[in-house]
Amino acid sequence: VVRRVATAEHPPALSLVDRLSYSTIRIERHLAPGNVRYGTGLFFMLKVNGAPKIPIILTNWHVAEGAGKTVLVFTSKFWGLPAPRIQRIEIPSDNGSTGWIRHPDTNVDLAFMFMWPIEDIAKREYGIELFYCPYDSSQIPTKDEFKNIRQLDDVAMIGYPDTIIDLVNNQPIFRMGTIATSPSKDFNGKREFVID
Repeated sequence: VVRRVATAEHPPALSLVDRLSYSTIRIERHLAPGNVRYGTGLFFMLKVNGAPKIPIILTNWHVAEGAGKTVLVFTSKFWGLPAPRIQRIEIPSDNGSTGWIRHPDTNVDLAFMFMWPIEDIAKREYGIELFYCPYDSSQIPTKDEFKNIRQLDDVAMIGYPDTIIDLVNNQPIFRMGTIATSPSKDFNGKREFVID
């Protein structure tokens, strides 16, 4: 995946590490006064049935679920590049909805949110554009490529774990791990594998 990001349509002035830094976003879920859950979202360009690509934020359902407000922490954009301004955007809830759409299979811990209403809020209320470097389906391994992924292969994890947050620079934490179980075998009978 890391090699593919280098060839994606991202600003050429940024290094690969910079592009990876802006592929994720910090999510704050304010469930109750004093009760904030932090998580990581991934920017992704969704393509459905030949339609134009649609930018979304993809995260785990366990991050998105629950009543309360969602706050997303963005870096602003200036001349197509990241600017030093950090903007917190609260996602308005509509009739109790938080804006997250859960995966239709409730056994899959995924949810997503469309970016277009968030970008509209950023322009209308704050007068800014948002900077992010989304993944797209071309960066997902094909079935043949997936067959070549083995246990002990390296895995890069980019995000905001355990409330470890660079509040000043709005940058994620990079960590390395390994694939701990064979991706070609369903872990505990599910289409999953484990990373360490």
